[in-house]
Order: sequence, then structure tokens, then C-alpha cells
Amino acid sequence: VDACQIPENILKAITTRALVETCLSYPLYLNYMAYNDLDQGIISVISRFNGLSELYSRSNAITSILDVYEKMKVQVTATWTDGSMDFAFHIAYFEMVMSADCFFNKFTTSERTRLKTALWQKLYDRVQDPEHYSLFSIIEGLHLYAKVLKAQNDPVYVSNKVLIDYVSSVCRVRDQQYIDFANLIFF
Repeated sequence: VDACQIPENILKAITTRALVETCLSYPLYLNYMAYNDLDQGIISVISRFNGLSELYSRSNAITSILDVYEKMKVQVTATWTDGSMDFAFHIAYFEMVMSADCFFNKFTTSERTRLKTALWQKLYDRVQDPEHYSLFSIIEGLHLYAKVLKAQNDPVYVSNKVLIDYVSSVCRVRDQQYIDFANLIFF
């Protein structure tokens, strides 16, 4: 953990956009998956990595996060390479970071709308490629999408409060509610 910290002199000098990209490359990013509750796992990763702590403190963090996220292209069957699995894990990690309350609560209404649009497309693209993406690979995005629907009091949320309240508050891999939520928004 200590070896993966960003040196203080670099941490304070790095641009927010470069910091977002550095946080995406954090070598221990998958540690959040060691937890039964992925929300607790990502909180642990955020609290132990000074790059994410610094990113949280930046006033332009959310704009930079969205800029990077919107440009991420989902690798599908036609474009799948040996490095594509890394992408699949990185996008899920990035979605978990954005779903952490410390980051999520900083999103403005218009930023949540941007996020909702980009997130839905990335989830949809993954669902269309079941050869490479399973429910396990989109659970983090579903969790974040449910949080956005709830925060916006979206009509889908209003008519499915019990399900979406659950999916937005608990991020666990083996929950039937995630399958039900995926079916609700995609099928």
C-alpha cells in the first residue's frame, strides 16, 4: 500500500485530469472486490490511497471524472483483445468510485444527468456482449445507475422504489435484486 502512494510533491502538482487517470491506474484498485459488500470495499480503497483522497478534495474532480468516463469505450466482441479484461475491471472500479457517497454526493443535478446518459450506454453495451460481460461485470454500474435514478427521483424510481432503494444502498454480487433491476432497465 505504501509503495503505491503518490509522492506528496507530485500529488499537489498534478492536474485533476491527470490525477483521475492516475487513480484509474492504481495497482491495488481491485482490492474493493475482496469485500462481501463492495461499498465497504471501495471506501477502504479510497481511504488507503492518497490519490483518491486528493481527488475527492479537488473542486473540479467531478467534471474531470465525467470527462474521462464519457470517453471510455466499452470493448465488445468485435474489438476484444487480451487487454480488454483489464478494461472491464477498470470501468467497474471507476463506477464504484463514483458510487461512493463521498464522490456521489458532490455531483450536481446536471452532472448526474451526464453520468446517467454515459452510464446507461456503457451498461447497455456490456449487456449486449454476454460472451464477455456477465452480471458480475456490471453490478457496480447497476448500483451506480440505481443511485442516480433515486437521486433524480426518476419515474422509473418512483414506480420501483423498493427494488431501486435496495440496489442503490447495497452492492453485493449474489443478490437477485440486481438481476431484477437489470431486467427492469434493459429487457
